[in-house]
Amino acid sequence: MSIQEEKDFLLAQREKGRRGSMVGVDETLACKEKRVSEREQQTLKRRQQTENIQQIEASTAELTTSGSEISAAEDVDSEGAVGGSRTQKRKRGRKAVVTPELAAALDRTKVSDRKAVFVIAETAKSLGMTIDQLALNRDSVRRLRAKHRIHSSASIRAKFQSDVPLVVHWDGKLIPDLIGKEKVDRLPVLVSGKEVLQLLTVAKLPSGTGEAQASAVFGAIEDWGIPGNIRAMCFDTTSSNTGRISGACVLLEQKLGKELLSLACRHHIMELVIGAAFRVCMGSTFSPEVPLFKRFQDYWRFIDTDKYETGIAADDVARLVDDIKPSTIDFANKHLE
Repeated sequence: MSIQEEKDFLLAQREKGRRGSMVGVDETLACKEKRVSEREQQTLKRRQQTENIQQIEASTAELTTSGSEISAAEDVDSEGAVGGSRTQKRKRGRKAVVTPELAAALDRTKVSDRKAVFVIAETAKSLGMTIDQLALNRDSVRRLRAKHRIHSSASIRAKFQSDVPLVVHWDGKLIPDLIGKEKVDRLPVLVSGKEVLQLLTVAKLPSGTGEAQASAVFGAIEDWGIPGNIRAMCFDTTSSNTGRISGACVLLEQKLGKELLSLACRHHIMELVIGAAFRVCMGSTFSPEVPLFKRFQDYWRFIDTDKYETGIAADDVARLVDDIKPSTIDFANKHLE
């Protein structure tokens, strides 16, 4: 150290008792503490005035039978007012406006709870209604929409009574998640039969594997209590579905403990058949557009689709499938019984 004053200060700090003392008062801190104390006193004073007003109004309400005086006592603001003045708090509206039909429409059009409040409020104004009378805020709209969803789901389940053979359908899609911008695998599962068409679930899958799809389909079937009604399954001809070991079809049959009639998507089957036939006849191509198909597409509007006939209507095709036709029909009828 080069400054003697600093050396003396250090030596003084090392002495027993530490010589020296603080001089003066921190004016800034003192003013701040004074303001805090004044605010606390004012808050306490307002609270006491409010409690006194509430006690007076409560005693008045007990002694008075007049409806107007009782209403005035109920409208005293819980916060109170300074100097004995009173303010009446705004009455909350209690008329519910979110009906089951309106909730379904909001869900169908993907309107959020906040946006629904604005839409309903402006609609009510245009119809000449008073907004103050309505229970209209984000929380109430959210609660009512959730309540109607639960009731609607329970009603659909209660009405679903099926004792006919059913076909279970599923088809996975990669769509944006409900929360965030990430995409997730969703698997709609539905069943169909005679005068029956019911969506069971739209499950969120951890992955697009056959095991995940089979578990989701089986879970939906068990949840609705219809494992015994399932006779067939309709699916896309992807490897995750048709794999002989870990495909969803094989795993679903194992979970149900029985064989099912496979109704593979005709669109995908015809794509495979036509693609294979084209490669045999025309050879492989890497062009994004096949000229033959392009001309057929352009000429499609001139074709009379009302005169459509299946391939089996042709004599040469009928002769090729004549020997397997009876066994195929018997197999289908057996699984549909």
